[in-house]
Amino acid sequence: MLERVPIPIARRQGEAKSKFVSAQTLTNAFLEQDPETGEFALYKAPGLSLFCNIGGGVGVRGLHDFNGVLLAVVGTTLYTVTEAGSATSRGTIAGTEPVIMSNNGDQAVIVADAASYVWNGASLATITDTDFQTASSVDFLDQYMLFTKADSGSFFLSALADAASYDALDIASAESRPDPLLRVLVQNREALLFGTKTLEDWYNAGDADFPFVRSQTYAEVGLAGKYAAAVIDNSVAWLASDKTVRILRGGTPQIISDALVGAEIESWTDAGATLAFAFTMRGHQYLVLRNPDGCLVWDASLPAAVAWSVRKSYGSDTWRVRCCETMVDWGGRIVMGDASTGVIYALDADVYSENGDPIVLELTSRTMGPGGRRFTVYGVEIEIEPGVSLMSGQGSDAKVWLEASRDSGHTFGSRLERSLGATGVRNRRIRWGGFGQFPPRGGVLRLGCSDPVRIVITKAWADIQADAA
Repeated sequence: MLERVPIPIARRQGEAKSKFVSAQTLTNAFLEQDPETGEFALYKAPGLSLFCNIGGGVGVRGLHDFNGVLLAVVGTTLYTVTEAGSATSRGTIAGTEPVIMSNNGDQAVIVADAASYVWNGASLATITDTDFQTASSVDFLDQYMLFTKADSGSFFLSALADAASYDALDIASAESRPDPLLRVLVQNREALLFGTKTLEDWYNAGDADFPFVRSQTYAEVGLAGKYAAAVIDNSVAWLASDKTVRILRGGTPQIISDALVGAEIESWTDAGATLAFAFTMRGHQYLVLRNPDGCLVWDASLPAAVAWSVRKSYGSDTWRVRCCETMVDWGGRIVMGDASTGVIYALDADVYSENGDPIVLELTSRTMGPGGRRFTVYGVEIEIEPGVSLMSGQGSDAKVWLEASRDSGHTFGSRLERSLGATGVRNRRIRWGGFGQFPPRGGVLRLGCSDPVRIVITKAWADIQADAA
């Protein structure tokens, strides 16, 4: 008997170590949940529009909001960038690795792999105080700049409200274990010190000799790499040394990844090369873990079971951006720096390409079928918003495509396209004819779209018949 059944359309990134278990993927898409019904809708991920092209054929090493002016380190040069996208060279920043920046309101500090610098709004200078230690990271708390000392378990402070002045006695050691410190991150007026194996927390107690003392927060889990932590959802989240993803809640690191996310992270050649950043867009708070081998996105607004997705740029295994800053004085504009060029983008939920390159939305379903029996698929219908084609150019006849696999997603058959209809069409049904017989286990569908148009997906069904045993 022919039966219409829901297709287990992708709701998250969930490809297991074995595709036989799960081939589910969610690439370049995000979910929204209806608070009344609890149902989900899938949307195409936000795009990137050109904000500023500094050029030079090298990547953006870091971005920072300094009193409404964007600081951008591109290659070995510091630039200030205005809201209109005009960039001015301000001096040399040595090194090649990403930089970490913070500020005290009057001075911005830039920690690079070769030296550390102070920008005062008018000039750039290397920190040359003889009591300054070689730093690996920086953040700001209570008028002090806090630094982790490179290749050590110590952290040190600037003078009060002066990022260029230091005292050799203003240094302390993370006390829990002797593992090297990688990063200091400040949240809720507390300084989190991330080591390779541990995490501990210090706060300003106002002591005369050294103002900071340890709190009770401590964990026997460290940081995968010094760039792999970010502030999100009034807390701090990070890729841990054990390759789990964690967020600090009530002083306790809680795991927000699972085995399926872990399988993706385990596939990366070097988890320590991960860069973490976070941003908020249209009520969603996103954590991005960008590695050269892949890019995972966690949505703090969603239930844990459906919070993860993947972001990929065209022709790449990962997202093209590696740093991000939200410019509050610019109306909350989110800017992102390209990992390999001197381009700075604006993230835009109403743009459906990356500076002209396609964003390929791709969804791979969970295994479908009645269970334990061969079955035949006579038709597939997916509830997609129609009439989103553009008036001209690429996307003027926007299409989605569907592919079928009979071996748990290892291989797929021919790509079958369907038009979403001309602009303004509202009553088009997106349907495909029969796909033939499937084995008892292994039936997987993959849906995709590369046109620069809005994609909204709500439900999917298949007309199937269980075959004779």
